[in-house]
Formats: sequence, C-alpha cells, structure tokens
Amino acid sequence: MEWLKKYLPAILCVATSLLLSEVSLAKNCTSNDITLADQGGVNLFQQAFSGGGTCDTITGTLRIEDSGGTGITDLTPLSALSYVNGDLVVYDTCYLKTLEGLEGIQRVGGNLQVRYNNELGDCSALYELLDAPVTTSTGVVGDVYIDSNAVGCNSRAEVVDAVKYGLVSCPVFEYDPF
Repeated sequence: MEWLKKYLPAILCVATSLLLSEVSLAKNCTSNDITLADQGGVNLFQQAFSGGGTCDTITGTLRIEDSGGTGITDLTPLSALSYVNGDLVVYDTCYLKTLEGLEGIQRVGGNLQVRYNNELGDCSALYELLDAPVTTSTGVVGDVYIDSNAVGCNSRAEVVDAVKYGLVSCPVFEYDPF
C-alpha cells in the first residue's frame, strides 16, 4: 500500500495527460459550414479551421466547389475528416479527378452530392461511406446524388460496384468501318 500512496499522484498525472492529449487530437472544426473554393483553401483547411490540434468533425456542411475554375485538384489535405454532420457537397470542379482524401469520412448527417465534376472518374474514396449501414457513426443519413461526372463516378451503384468488383473503366472508341 505504501507504493500506491507514493506513486498514485504520478499515475494520475500521466493518465490525465494521456486522456487530454487524445481528446485534443480529435475535435470539431471551428466553423459550422465550410466552403472550400480553391486549392489554397483545401491546402490550408486544418490551419484555418482546427483551432490547434486536428479537426475531424464538421458540425455543418462541407462544400467543395471551384470558384471560377481555379483548379481544385487534390483533396488529400482533408484526410483527417471523419464526420460531416450536415451535407457533403463536391460540385462543379473543373480539374478534380479523384476524391482521394475523403476516404476517412465515416458518416454524413445530411445529403451527399457529387455532381457536375467533368474530370472526376474515381470516387472510390467514398466506397466505405456508401457501403456502410446508416448508424449513429456510419453511413449517409440523407439522400445520395452522384451524377454528371466522368465515367466511373455517376451513381452510387457505379462507385460501389467499381470497388467491390474491381471494375476499371475502359476508353470508348468510335466505330468507323471505313
């Protein structure tokens, strides 16, 4: 029992430090609704919205949309995100080819919209989210709109099947017999 009296304060101090460090690593972002309108905004996401530490939850809507064709091409700076409590919208990006960086999102509390992204043909980063059952911590609670993108990313079924069955999109050639 003497050792307990001697070491209990140190044990409690270490346990408290570990608990607090875990809590500070994952937290809500500092803004409810976030719009990322260019690659610079995407790149600076954690710096702009974490308030120190790493934010993994957006309490409102996340909207990713090129403003005037400024060229969002890379979403990997968003890889720490786990939850979007509102809508997740990827809309009208001119140069985005993949949603890599969004694969960590486990739950969307509103609608999921991936629309009008002319070059976007790889939505495999959303597979786990789309294939998950809707619970308090997984899935898409609202409606799913995936359309008007490049081949490979035009419906929920197309995205899920491409990953589940290892489908690869093939180029389409015009037939000209002469």
